[in-house]
Amino acid sequence: MDPELELRQAIERLYELFSRCGKPSYMQEACGGDVSETDPVGILSKPLRELTPVDLRTYVLSAISTFGTVSDYKYFLPRVYDIATSGPKHWADTPIILSKLAYGKWLSWPSAEQEAIRNFLRAWWRDTLSRYHPPVQVDDLLDGLAQCEEVDGYLCIMQEMCANELSARRHLAVLTYSFSFSPLRQDIWDCFPWWSEHPRQLRSLLSWLFDEATARFLDKQYIDPDLERELGGASWPSAEMLLVAVDRYRRRRRACRDRVSQLPLPDV
Repeated sequence: MDPELELRQAIERLYELFSRCGKPSYMQEACGGDVSETDPVGILSKPLRELTPVDLRTYVLSAISTFGTVSDYKYFLPRVYDIATSGPKHWADTPIILSKLAYGKWLSWPSAEQEAIRNFLRAWWRDTLSRYHPPVQVDDLLDGLAQCEEVDGYLCIMQEMCANELSARRHLAVLTYSFSFSPLRQDIWDCFPWWSEHPRQLRSLLSWLFDEATARFLDKQYIDPDLERELGGASWPSAEMLLVAVDRYRRRRRACRDRVSQLPLPDV
């Protein structure tokens, strides 16, 4: 199935399933206070699908932890994810958005809800890897996935797509840019703030990234010069930055792999 269509269908399934939660009539702060006066954008006054990124930005950053309940969040969840996958860049940090799942203990939700969310996350990942220049940077999405899911399955998807898709290999090059600069440092666990509570997952990611089988994908073409020219300054990291990062990755890969394999996991 086309990744974009798969993602759209997964989002529509979220709308369908979580519509059963019903729209909240009011929202409270976590400490019990009424937040209606601190909600100037009026997220309770509009139909769900009409809520804009501006309307929801304050809510998405503080849902459950600051105000509203898990039930409230379930109502807004489809629209939040709809905007996150297609809305403006830098709308809200993807790790914060997805951390709300863990905060709301989503693995204790009904099995149909868990399945729909997991299908959405995988569809979002595949759609991102299939786009040369997606709305959300691949390392940001991976940071977010680590907040709510085991990442091994997502790395397997990436490995499968790297075999055949140039866009996926470009995203692999982006990961060498984002993750391969620090494994030789003594304070490696401090270099990845979004992974500080997930060191086992980080070690799995770095072990996969520095594995020889993964490295072989970068022997194939991973930059499209024509697309890079079309994107101009919108392409980040730039082609030049990726070429430097991959060269450094190749020179340091074995040392980084050995270093990661010997790292003791910190207590969290």
